[in-house]
Amino acid sequence: MKGQGMSIESLHQAGLPLNRKERFYTGTVLPFIVFQHGEAGLSLLLDLLQCPHPPLELHPALSNVQFMTEYGLKEPLFKESDKKRFALHPASKDAPDVVVYIEGSQDDSVLAVIEANVRQHQPGGSAQPDGPTEGTGDRSGP
Repeated sequence: MKGQGMSIESLHQAGLPLNRKERFYTGTVLPFIVFQHGEAGLSLLLDLLQCPHPPLELHPALSNVQFMTEYGLKEPLFKESDKKRFALHPASKDAPDVVVYIEGSQDDSVLAVIEANVRQHQPGGSAQPDGPTEGTGDRSGP
């Protein structure tokens, strides 16, 4: 099939095998969507979340934004100084799809957390999770 168009499924069979538990790649795809238009896209996302934020700087040498995917905050808090900064850290090792930290100049720093779940519409108007079931990595909750 080399040189011909391939589907994602055939690429996983012929190229790198699929080894992730996730089926929807929210944390992988969202950064490409958000940063497609640079600062404007991130600002729009934060506005949609109704999340006030300090001015954004995305230049690599000056950036005040950390945009992490599949990032759990509990495990990296091993230094005392980190534990003090995040005194209200989570008790579980959950890793939300997206964690955004924006450093402000005073007390206006922002920590935004996004967990996206895909729901499949069912006849009769109910929505059911369209993803892994209990015991296979589903973090969608009830």
